[in-house]
Amino acid sequence: HTYDEVRKIANNLLPEEFEQKGLAVALQELVESLNQTHQTQFFLLVTGAEDQLKPNVQFQLYLVLVELLNNVIKHAQATEASIRFSLNNDALTV
Repeated sequence: HTYDEVRKIANNLLPEEFEQKGLAVALQELVESLNQTHQTQFFLLVTGAEDQLKPNVQFQLYLVLVELLNNVIKHAQATEASIRFSLNNDALTV
């Protein structure tokens, strides 16, 4: 049930809205939504200029991060999880 719920939250963010809000805001909104409805408390840290990435790349990264969050919820039985996303020059770290 939780896995399906996270997918619904992520899929409610349409590509046009994603382009307007950007990756960092989309991730923050997802984390805030998850923190209200799940026992795992997620923390997000985004550094760097996300506008270095094309919007379609940002959206694909968002989908990958959603899958990672789903895996934490589904398999880790964690009470806390941190997401660190940084862009430094040409290096992307998650």
